[in-house]
Amino acid sequence: PNPPGTVELVHVTAGGRTRAVEGEDPLVPTGASATFEANVPHVYANRGEAPMEMMMAVSVPPVQ
Repeated sequence: PNPPGTVELVHVTAGGRTRAVEGEDPLVPTGASATFEANVPHVYANRGEAPMEMMMAVSVPPVQ
């Protein structure tokens, strides 16, 4: 997990991928994006046959 307030944005450019966050495992197809609060345990997985490519941006709040 990341610090509280951390947000991740992923954009799938090839293949499809799932992101498992707190028991949810939605498919993110090619060309789609997903964002979520990343301060909970999470994983990225390619459950498809084709290779998966994605871009990811992470916003971490400043240390106080």
